This record gives sequence, C-alpha cells and structure tokens, in this order.
Amino acid sequence: MPEEVKNETVEVPDKFKTLVEQIEKMSVLDLAELVKVFEKKFGVSAAAPMAMMAMP
Repeated sequence: MPEEVKNETVEVPDKFKTLVEQIEKMSVLDLAELVKVFEKKFGVSAAAPMAMMAMP
C-alpha cells in the first residue's frame, strides 16, 4: 500500500538552505549516487532497519 504524501512545511536552517536547494534540483539517479557516497564515506546504511521479532 503506498504511503500518503504529506505536504508539510519544513523549516530549513539558513546554514543548509543552499545545500537543500542543490539537492532539490538533482535527478533521482544523482540522488541515488549521492546516497551511495554517503553510505561508503560514513559507514552507514540508508535502508530502514528491520523490526526484531519477539522470541517465543
């Protein structure tokens, strides 16, 4: 089931406004590449963590 898109206004701090504006202009392919760079550079994953199953 697709998630509902929320049209919330996000307050962007001044120090990030230029960065956010640049990201908004990027293509989906460029964004995917950027995510991979962040994952490798900082050793993190953008994947949502899986929920732990309860032990019986």
